[in-house]
Amino acid sequence: MWLLTVIGVIILLIIWYFVSQEFYKVAEAKGFPEKKYLWITFFFGALGALLVVALPDRGINTNGMNTTNSNENKTSKPKITSKLVSLIPDSPTTQTDNKNIKEPDFESSSDIEKLEYYKKLFDSGKISEKEFVEMRKMLIGQ
Repeated sequence: MWLLTVIGVIILLIIWYFVSQEFYKVAEAKGFPEKKYLWITFFFGALGALLVVALPDRGINTNGMNTTNSNENKTSKPKITSKLVSLIPDSPTTQTDNKNIKEPDFESSSDIEKLEYYKKLFDSGKISEKEFVEMRKMLIGQ
């Protein structure tokens, strides 16, 4: 009887380890890649899982897309770039400043041209550093 109990406990620990790995993936997706979240979830059980679920999202992505380098992100780039371009105000002062910043054709331009465009926008103060870093990471796939 005790042998069945030991085998059952071992099986439950193995299952809980795999569950903990899934919660670690959640923490990683939220921008917390430290392995400690795997072990916190494993050793503290449901309390550790709640801790991981309650972590704030530190990711660069604000619209719910996965931040990994996948084909889905490549098809979603125009949505984000159009969102970013729409943040540039159309006041008369910025229209004159925009003459120096040529907007690339987002459909056919390379990632380098897009990155140069965002760098010019950042240098001119039209986008924040956070927005520039977000677009840079999306374009270079980090």
